Amino acid sequence: MTKRTIVYFDYQPLSQQVYDDYYLGQLIAAGCKVEYLDLTRLYFPSFCKEVSFEGIKIHYIGSFGELERVIAGFSEDTLFVSRLTFTDIVVRLFRLFKKYNCQLVALTRGAFPAMPVTDKIIDKLRQPSQYFSYLKKVGAILLKKIGYVQKYKYVFNCGTSLGNIGLGWQYDVAQAKIIGVNTCDFERIRDTKEVPFAYKYIVFLDEYFPFHPDFKMFGQATIGEDIYYKQLNALFKKIEAAYQLPVVIAAHPKAELYKTHNYYEGREVLFGKTAELVKNSVCVLAHYSTSIGYAIATEKPLVFLNALVYKQNIHRIYQFINFLGEYLNTKVLLFDDAEADFSIPVVDKGRYEEYKYSFLTNKETEELNSGEIFVKEILNYGRE
Repeated sequence: MTKRTIVYFDYQPLSQQVYDDYYLGQLIAAGCKVEYLDLTRLYFPSFCKEVSFEGIKIHYIGSFGELERVIAGFSEDTLFVSRLTFTDIVVRLFRLFKKYNCQLVALTRGAFPAMPVTDKIIDKLRQPSQYFSYLKKVGAILLKKIGYVQKYKYVFNCGTSLGNIGLGWQYDVAQAKIIGVNTCDFERIRDTKEVPFAYKYIVFLDEYFPFHPDFKMFGQATIGEDIYYKQLNALFKKIEAAYQLPVVIAAHPKAELYKTHNYYEGREVLFGKTAELVKNSVCVLAHYSTSIGYAIATEKPLVFLNALVYKQNIHRIYQFINFLGEYLNTKVLLFDDAEADFSIPVVDKGRYEEYKYSFLTNKETEELNSGEIFVKEILNYGRE
């Protein structure tokens, strides 16, 4: 019997986190042939990095001609699993998938509530340079609508919200098979029993803000490291004095610089322990990371940290943090305001539950294992 071929595709190199969270190892163990289309050279050549994972053939694609030859070489029953959100920059890629009638799978991760369309339009009007970008996105939606690009056949979705598929998602879900799963974060915090510290503490969900490589990759503005860490540490010191609780740091997984330098004035900085840190915390501090799902799943008080400098330099982030605070009916604090008054808020359980079942899990799957659901559906493809 011929092995089923599963091809993942992304414009970032394959990482251990993706290998684990997207069930590549489980597919190999189930007898599937797993390959990976690394499109980094095609979209973001300065971020290329060659890696190797046992049992996985990685194609490093350098041109659309090469990409077409590789896609054309796969059999018609190959499943292509997307690691991308469909936007205008990948129209040509999805056009190739349409040309060869590739069977596409979306395994959604990291969905957020969406700001009202009127707010998004107002934000664009503040930035005339973004007009053309906005029009390109509208064009991508129209191309999805008329069938110029390939739509998804399967959508594995965490909760009721489907917008994380990308632009024109309504046209995908109108024809796709929708399968409920949980986010990896939800399952991690549900299953963990580890207690990282014997004492009480407040945890900050670090986002590696001044250094995060995605800002550079997508040409987005950020803020200087000196200002950022100085002001955050001043706030943490004030919180610690008021509540007699230490602030500990759940490091972003890409925060390589933290391994050689402590930017948080000697505070505990832990990698790979975000679920454990949140589950056992008194309160959670965050900007706008999807890891807020940990706090919501465990009904932890959550305070969003915004900044006046965001409002001046990166208004969309400032606007979105305020929106998240409003959505969850929780406190938003300006961390660069020396007069800002910190307090631990009361959890709005109704808002938390709405978020949980919209973006983290489904009532039918919240006690189940998503990897098992995913692998079973993949193996059954074509046998329905």
